[in-house]
Amino acid sequence: MSALQSAPDITWPDSDICVAAHDLVKEVSPAFLYNHLMRSYAFGAAIGQKQSKSFDAEMLFLGAVMHDLAFVDQFENGHRFEVDSANAAKNFLSERGYDDKKIDVIWQAIALHSTHDVPQFMAPEVALVQFGAGLDVGMFPYDALEAKQIDQIVDLYPRLGFKKAIIETLGHVVQRNPRATVTTFLEHVGHRCVEHYRAPNFVDIVTRSQFAE
Repeated sequence: MSALQSAPDITWPDSDICVAAHDLVKEVSPAFLYNHLMRSYAFGAAIGQKQSKSFDAEMLFLGAVMHDLAFVDQFENGHRFEVDSANAAKNFLSERGYDDKKIDVIWQAIALHSTHDVPQFMAPEVALVQFGAGLDVGMFPYDALEAKQIDQIVDLYPRLGFKKAIIETLGHVVQRNPRATVTTFLEHVGHRCVEHYRAPNFVDIVTRSQFAE
């Protein structure tokens, strides 16, 4: 992980658990996704430092680099990809004796990273995982950080056609498990990118339930 040390003004944790998580995601992720994960940490840490937040860099790193594990088929288990990713991270950390309370926070950070508005009211690591990943996909304003700092991070971990690649990957996730898209942003992907996709409508779910009223 020596390349991490060259990122300007950002602390890159190099504990054994962080190295192990880094090596895992680098091994199983396509290059565009690996770079997204690394940028997610860097952007999250940068905004945390800019806002003078007190956060655990190791926990933030672990949440950021493992937040999309379920994009890889071996970690998909029939739930929303965010939950499958969180569960895979929890298993990975538990097997290595990581602290249970810290695992709970990391689980929340991963499981909620695409949930609008909620993480920003939770632990700083939860909020910053969402910010880092969200900035990289365009959900948070680009000017939340200085353009020079963003450019430096992108130079370290180039985007490699990220926009097209992430939409194609999300389309695969929708095809694999359409039921897990209900009331999530993946409905948008399904409607635009997946032939014959139809998300269950919440109104239909309520009105078709077996209760009389």
